[in-house]
Amino acid sequence: MATTEDAQLELSWVNNADSGNPDDTNGTDKVTFVAYNPAKQQLAKRKGVALRSAQLYDMSVPAMWSGDEVYVWAFFVKANGKQVSDSYYVGMAEVQ
Repeated sequence: MATTEDAQLELSWVNNADSGNPDDTNGTDKVTFVAYNPAKQQLAKRKGVALRSAQLYDMSVPAMWSGDEVYVWAFFVKANGKQVSDSYYVGMAEVQ
């Protein structure tokens, strides 16, 4: 995770969905990101915004969050909507 532009978080991940396991999605599941700003006590959520195979998503957050630290989590949902991964703590970043 990086903050490369004003009020935007650049999020990237590794597509590890093709391990040979029959339950793998081959990267067709979609990622959801949740960012929490404790200073403002607000959440920003982006649901199903990118395929796992995309490996990159630029998440915009409110401009008024500039200078605040945010904490980000992610999880993946299978295309059929019936299976959800564990949530993963992505990290903390200061919004530009």
